[in-house]
Amino acid sequence: MDDTIFMLSRTVARANRFLTARMQQMGLHGLVPSHGDILGQLFREDGLSMRDLARRVNRDPSTVTTLVKKLAAEGYVRTERSPHDGRATIVLLTERGRALEDGFRRISHDMNAVQNAGIGADELAALRATLARIQRNFDEDYGKGLGE
Repeated sequence: MDDTIFMLSRTVARANRFLTARMQQMGLHGLVPSHGDILGQLFREDGLSMRDLARRVNRDPSTVTTLVKKLAAEGYVRTERSPHDGRATIVLLTERGRALEDGFRRISHDMNAVQNAGIGADELAALRATLARIQRNFDEDYGKGLGE
């Protein structure tokens, strides 16, 4: 039996454990790696709609809403209605949230260093291409199941 998906799952679990430990070292208790996904997008472009955030982090909008509510409760983000579309909610970093950016960049740098240790650029490129193909395979199969 092929254990590729199992290995991917275990790798993601280890990466999340690494991220959680680093966030705790920074004193960021209560945050989880998926909060980092949201914050990372806002560091790149502050003031995104919930819909854009959900698309960018590839998560269900209801999941993003839950993550944003937790970040707002911790004082890292705030939300407001879009001035252009009263139905849309915009997510903005607070001063406290913006202050996390340097720490998150360090964590990301450290994670990449650990992840890539002893692996050549050609190996990484081949891995990324293979993972992209596996993702497309699942996307294509999922579409077939929906009658597309």
